[in-house]
Amino acid sequence: MVVGVGFGARTLEPANIKPLNINNLTIGSGAFATLNDDTGSAYSVPAGKTCIIDLTIYNNRGSSTPDSAEFGFADDAAGTNYITCIPRAVFSNPTANTTNTTECLMKVAATKYPLLKSNATNTDIFLYVRGMEV
Repeated sequence: MVVGVGFGARTLEPANIKPLNINNLTIGSGAFATLNDDTGSAYSVPAGKTCIIDLTIYNNRGSSTPDSAEFGFADDAAGTNYITCIPRAVFSNPTANTTNTTECLMKVAATKYPLLKSNATNTDIFLYVRGMEV
């Protein structure tokens, strides 16, 4: 019996599914935040793997600047060689505490860090990302 989740022509083992999140984060303008894996550790794609991200759920619950974050990946947690994959316009909300769900297909290469980038001071951010390591 095969246990896992179908993804394209593959069936992934449950261990390959990576729920990543940021919860209750306050972040300054121009700063980057790493996503945590299910153990609470900062996540980077393991060597020899690729992380395919297909869903993001974003809520800027406490901020007065709800349209000021974006999502992408970089070489390290500091944002070196950062590439925007989901721009500010996608996470844009007219008011704080609005949830945006984005279906996407984003490939993050081995050893890269998926990151949230803040373009203003943001408070009480929630971001959930569903990734699959292949």
